[in-house]
Amino acid sequence: MFTSTPHRRVVVPLILATLLLLVSGCGIFSPDESKDTPPDPGGGEFVASTTPDLLMQNFRRAWEQMTIVEYEKLLADNFEFFFDPADNLDDFVGGPSWDRTKELTSATNMFSNQPGTDLTKDPPTPIPP
Repeated sequence: MFTSTPHRRVVVPLILATLLLLVSGCGIFSPDESKDTPPDPGGGEFVASTTPDLLMQNFRRAWEQMTIVEYEKLLADNFEFFFDPADNLDDFVGGPSWDRTKELTSATNMFSNQPGTDLTKDPPTPIPP
């Protein structure tokens, strides 16, 4: 059927090269990323934040579900958020940053659909609608 012709010497390696390219595109030679990133447990479950990926997964879930109790668990006691100086928010938020208490006050208002809070006051006071 096949004879040793110049045509066969070109076609067979071309077919083998094509198959090799197709197989390599399937990802069987790719690193398994699922070993580095834990699967999302789904169903709204919060898991122990033992890795940075799990921390961010819980952070995202707390904001998506607007769960202040879970969000509060994710913030360190010495949490401090620094605003970009270009935003010129010093007068609005009472300085270049705010602490855990102000962050939780702000998040609680957002999660519960409450009006904003004037965080420059001590204690923070609601802003009338």
